[in-house]
Amino acid sequence: MTIAFQGMQDCHTQTKVNFPAEMDLKAFKSNIFNELKSDKVELRPKDTIIGATPRIGFMRLLFNRLTKEQIDGINQSGKLPKNAKFVENMGKINIAWNLADITTGTHELPKGYEVKNDIFGFTHVVREGTKNIFIK
Repeated sequence: MTIAFQGMQDCHTQTKVNFPAEMDLKAFKSNIFNELKSDKVELRPKDTIIGATPRIGFMRLLFNRLTKEQIDGINQSGKLPKNAKFVENMGKINIAWNLADITTGTHELPKGYEVKNDIFGFTHVVREGTKNIFIK
C-alpha cells in the first residue's frame, strides 16, 4: 500500500523550541512588530521620457480614446508607434490601426497638425491652434 492509505508513522512527533533563559520572549515579539510597522510603501511616479513615442493599445486605437500622456508624447515627438498610422480620408486626417504595415499612411504627424481630445474623451487630429467648445 502507499502512504496515502497508510499514513506516516512518525508524523505526530513535535519538537519543542527552548529559548535561552536570558532571552525575553515579549521583548523579542515587540521588536519584530515595531520593525514591521516602520516599513512604508511609496509609489513612484512613472518615468516618462520626453519626446519618446508612446505605446498605444489596439482598443485605444480602435475607439480613438488616447490618454493625456499618449497625446502629449505624440505632439512632442511628432511620431506614432509602429502599430498606428496617420491616414487621410476625404481631406480629414485620422489615427488608424496599422496591421502588419499594410495600412496606407505615415507614422509622422503632418506639419501644421496636432492631436487633441474633445470633451467626451475622443481623440482628433486637428490643425494647430484649433479652438472649439468641444475640443480641449
